[in-house]
Amino acid sequence: MGLGSGCCGVPRRLTVKDCFTQGKERMRAPMLPIQGRPARGASGLTVQFSLRAHQDRLEAVSFRASSCVTLVAYCELLSEWATGNSREEALELQAAELIAALPEVPLHKHDRAHLAIAALRAALDQAKGDEVL
Repeated sequence: MGLGSGCCGVPRRLTVKDCFTQGKERMRAPMLPIQGRPARGASGLTVQFSLRAHQDRLEAVSFRASSCVTLVAYCELLSEWATGNSREEALELQAAELIAALPEVPLHKHDRAHLAIAALRAALDQAKGDEVL
């Protein structure tokens, strides 16, 4: 799961800047009906995902996050990757995949990938609790 395809099936190269720019746009949209609890990192950063589901699939995924370029970029990737998948498929996403997809992120900011994953899982848990997915 994860990386999108570019031309001729070659994986497209993702950059933090591209993901951040797209993520800023996504954060402007209203929150979706299923909202997970916010996740808070040791550095004071917060993120919260929201979902819309239809026929056991994530129809849309959105988020609100602290204004950290790396965190927003990781959340944007998760939103793209999870959309269209089942709850179980989205739960399989790992922080290591986010870190590998954006190799220019410095090691001391990799904790943002774990924070993003925790927030997405909180929203997925809420969806299960609401018996939506």
